[in-house]
Amino acid sequence: PEKPLTPNERNSLLTIIAALCAHALINHKDRGAAGRIVRMVETMGARMDEDTVRRALAKIPDALESRMK
Repeated sequence: PEKPLTPNERNSLLTIIAALCAHALINHKDRGAAGRIVRMVETMGARMDEDTVRRALAKIPDALESRMK
Protein backbone atom coordinates (compact mmCIF):
# COMPACT_ATOMS: atom_id res chain seq x y z
CA PRO A 1 0.00 0.00 0.00
CA GLU A 2 1.18 3.46 -0.91
CA LYS A 3 1.85 5.90 1.92
CA PRO A 4 0.60 9.48 1.81
CA LEU A 5 3.17 12.17 1.07
CA THR A 6 4.95 13.66 4.02
CA PRO A 7 4.90 17.47 4.27
CA ASN A 8 8.57 17.50 3.24
CA GLU A 9 7.86 15.37 0.15
CA ARG A 10 4.90 17.56 -0.77
CA ASN A 11 6.96 20.73 -0.41
CA SER A 12 9.72 19.18 -2.50
CA LEU A 13 7.30 18.36 -5.33
CA LEU A 14 5.73 21.82 -5.20
CA THR A 15 9.19 23.41 -5.31
CA ILE A 16 10.01 21.30 -8.37
CA ILE A 17 6.74 22.44 -10.01
CA ALA A 18 7.64 26.07 -9.25
CA ALA A 19 11.07 25.61 -10.84
CA LEU A 20 9.57 23.99 -13.94
CA CYS A 21 7.03 26.82 -14.22
CA ALA A 22 9.83 29.38 -14.01
CA HIS A 23 11.78 27.51 -16.68
CA ALA A 24 8.70 27.47 -18.94
CA LEU A 25 8.19 31.20 -18.25
CA ILE A 26 4.91 30.54 -16.44
CA ASN A 27 4.31 32.64 -13.34
CA HIS A 28 2.39 30.25 -11.11
CA LYS A 29 0.57 33.25 -9.57
CA ASP A 30 -0.74 34.59 -12.88
CA ARG A 31 -4.28 34.17 -14.09
CA GLY A 32 -4.28 31.53 -16.79
CA ALA A 33 -1.27 29.62 -15.43
CA ALA A 34 -3.40 26.57 -14.65
CA GLY A 35 -4.81 26.51 -18.18
CA ARG A 36 -1.34 26.72 -19.72
CA ILE A 37 -0.16 23.83 -17.57
CA VAL A 38 -3.23 21.73 -18.43
CA ARG A 39 -2.50 22.24 -22.12
CA MET A 40 1.11 21.14 -21.55
CA VAL A 41 -0.14 18.01 -19.76
CA GLU A 42 -2.48 17.30 -22.67
CA THR A 43 0.44 17.40 -25.14
CA MET A 44 1.84 14.41 -23.22
CA GLY A 45 -1.41 12.52 -23.79
CA ALA A 46 -2.58 12.84 -20.17
CA ARG A 47 -5.64 14.58 -18.77
CA MET A 48 -5.92 16.90 -15.81
CA ASP A 49 -8.58 19.24 -14.52
CA GLU A 50 -7.74 22.96 -14.29
CA ASP A 51 -9.08 23.10 -10.74
CA THR A 52 -6.64 20.37 -9.73
CA VAL A 53 -3.74 22.38 -11.12
CA ARG A 54 -5.05 25.59 -9.58
CA ARG A 55 -5.20 23.97 -6.13
CA ALA A 56 -1.62 22.74 -6.47
CA LEU A 57 -0.37 26.13 -7.67
CA ALA A 58 -2.01 27.82 -4.69
CA LYS A 59 0.16 25.73 -2.35
CA ILE A 60 3.45 26.78 -3.97
CA PRO A 61 4.08 29.97 -1.95
CA ASP A 62 3.94 28.13 1.38
CA ALA A 63 6.14 25.35 0.05
CA LEU A 64 8.74 27.82 -1.21
CA GLU A 65 8.68 29.68 2.08
CA SER A 66 9.37 26.46 3.98
CA ARG A 67 12.32 25.73 1.66
CA MET A 68 13.86 29.17 1.96
CA LYS A 69 14.02 29.30 5.75
